[in-house]
Amino acid sequence: MDDLLHILMKVIGNLDDIEDAVFDDKVAVAKEISMLRREITTLRRIVVPLKRIMLEIISRDVRKFSTDLEEEDLISYFNDINDHVSKVLEALDESKETIEIYKDTDHMLSSEKTNKILSFLTMLFTLSIPVTVVGTFYGMNINIPGSTNYGFNLIDFMPLIVTAGFSVGSVIIMLYYFRKLGWLNNLTK
Repeated sequence: MDDLLHILMKVIGNLDDIEDAVFDDKVAVAKEISMLRREITTLRRIVVPLKRIMLEIISRDVRKFSTDLEEEDLISYFNDINDHVSKVLEALDESKETIEIYKDTDHMLSSEKTNKILSFLTMLFTLSIPVTVVGTFYGMNINIPGSTNYGFNLIDFMPLIVTAGFSVGSVIIMLYYFRKLGWLNNLTK
């Protein structure tokens, strides 16, 4: 029983450490949470049958195998042990609920971080589409105004200027739209 109390204190200390780590963005705690959940479950598998055994000893076996003088002392002794087992079981149940809360919180925070990264990458990809289209036209090996093998008059560069203006304009419009939706504000938080 004394060893169970020491192990329980270690579990509670680990819970406190995990609580601090769950809210730290730089630390991944999924493995630690899983290991502590397994340890709590293992301890519960030990303590729950122990509680049942202690109740049987108090109610049946002490009276059956002891004299009247010994019975009071033994019942008091086993009631004390049963009380310790009950406290350990309550603490384990509370620890189990707490670790489930930490697991859900860690999952929620990591999902939020993943969503921010994906929205940033989506916007980056969307903003690069017009530039890619322009690069596709001017990367072909044909003579088009503004390409390297064409004339050097300003009028020859008008399609390039119009296409580049269209690309920059569409990027500005997309940035305005993303800001209006609030997507750009979420990236900075």
